[in-house]
Amino acid sequence: MSTRSNAQELISAQERRQEHQLSYSMRWTDAQHDFLRSTADIALFSGANQVGKTIIIAADIAMFLEGRHPYDQTHAPPVKVLFAGHTWAEMAGTLEKLWGMIDKRRFKETIRFEGGSLKGQKIAVYDVISGPGKGSQLIIATYAQGAKRISGMTIHRLLGDEPLTKHFFGEAVPRLLRFGGHMRIGLTPTLDTYAALDWLWKLVDDGVIEEHRVELTVANVTPRGGLVETPWISAGDIELFESRCLPAEVEMRMGRSRYAVAGARVIGRFSPANISEELPPGGARVTVSLDHSKRPGREVATILVDAKVKGAHRVWVTSVAATAKHGTPVEFARAIQTALRDDLGITVADVDYWIGDRAAVSGTGRWDNQTVIDAFREILGDPLPEHLLAMETPYKYQGSATDGWRLINAMCAEGHILIHPRCTTLINSLRVWEGLASAPEKDVLDALRYGIVLAIKSEYTKQRPEVRFR
Repeated sequence: MSTRSNAQELISAQERRQEHQLSYSMRWTDAQHDFLRSTADIALFSGANQVGKTIIIAADIAMFLEGRHPYDQTHAPPVKVLFAGHTWAEMAGTLEKLWGMIDKRRFKETIRFEGGSLKGQKIAVYDVISGPGKGSQLIIATYAQGAKRISGMTIHRLLGDEPLTKHFFGEAVPRLLRFGGHMRIGLTPTLDTYAALDWLWKLVDDGVIEEHRVELTVANVTPRGGLVETPWISAGDIELFESRCLPAEVEMRMGRSRYAVAGARVIGRFSPANISEELPPGGARVTVSLDHSKRPGREVATILVDAKVKGAHRVWVTSVAATAKHGTPVEFARAIQTALRDDLGITVADVDYWIGDRAAVSGTGRWDNQTVIDAFREILGDPLPEHLLAMETPYKYQGSATDGWRLINAMCAEGHILIHPRCTTLINSLRVWEGLASAPEKDVLDALRYGIVLAIKSEYTKQRPEVRFR
């Protein structure tokens, strides 16, 4: 045998070993095995966080794409696999795990983009050019692109990362019919999503979708088949995770329910200890945070002062300014100006950080950040303070609200949020809000959330260190 053929044989043997490792090196929990073995047209892996939904979706994609799925041999490569999620950023974790299970050298170096004429509308297509899956395609789309992006497509398998939108699901089902394909979905209901999933649960209850609900227990995070079966999360860490969940979401996060806990306050750790007349230290940063409500007369602002105390952020909520029913933007701006003057002894120019909101249309017209800026211009004239003109809008992603509520809940528990007794609307909202998006309490809580999350995440700067509060 020539040197050349010896080298080729060594390379071929190495590739065979790598393929074997990619296919069979993973050990699965009982729940993951049950999901992989499903023969249902549509199967749902639902339940708790940390039970292996992301890894099982990634593995299903990799194995099916190359025809090495241990249980589903209904289609041989080349096949078309569609992976969909809310945004590319939110699918990043699954994609990272996927590239760890399949050799990226088997894909064409350049990614094709199909459909749509504008940036963000096109779907990404990864072509497999070598290996057992040669000729297969991995197609990646987002729900945000809309169901029309997959219109007319024919695919063998669809993997959904977190809940599909109703319209995307409706369009996806016929895309699978021609090849007799299957759909696999992984999701954990959250405070942000559970209220919009009734259509999905009805399909589960009607037997259209096969549900594999998995609770967060030691047994369900223990891979089977090794010499030593070791869970990837200990019993102590599971207890710690449960203790840190919001009271309203804990049953969903632990995989015990599809729904939020009825009657549970979202900010369950808020207590009388968080109500205080304590003044913030001089030189601390001042933030005004707005919520543009779709409900007439609900425009609201919270005034926060934050400082680092022993390395941790502490926030003093000194004021809430709101419009009266059918109030005007100028009246709203004056309410903020008055609160700054009367409660802190400062002016609009002393505010370090302005946080706005997305535009909203209510019975009093359209409200957006520019509306408020223009109202201050009418009161103060030009030039306006630079920080006011640089008003920032929060970035809202899938789950951003819940992340914010968890932060506020934890800060309340640790005594790092102090609210002045004059903020009665805010205090009452913290005491009673159960997570309903349409509840009137949510507006002032959103203003609080935007302010706390962005102030803490931003670089700590103070434009006028000499400012003292009264």
